[in-house]
Amino acid sequence: MSAASSGDAPVSLWVQVAADLESQMDAGDLSPGSPLPSNVELAQLCGVARVTVQRAVLELRKQGRLIVVTGRDTFVTQQNGRQDHP
Repeated sequence: MSAASSGDAPVSLWVQVAADLESQMDAGDLSPGSPLPSNVELAQLCGVARVTVQRAVLELRKQGRLIVVTGRDTFVTQQNGRQDHP
């Protein structure tokens, strides 16, 4: 993750985490219907606090890129936000 955008202003860590997850989704590394790793795992992988991951996941949910299935997991949706999970 980069610490700043193309300008001089720093980019929030949660924005960087969300962008990284989106890149993985767009590249097919996180395919539609696949479960997202837990927030704890993502925090460890990204080297950030769990609350940072929670904020990034919340934003991706608002965008329709992720869906939470209560009692199961958080899943990647189709790019158009259609719910496509097991």
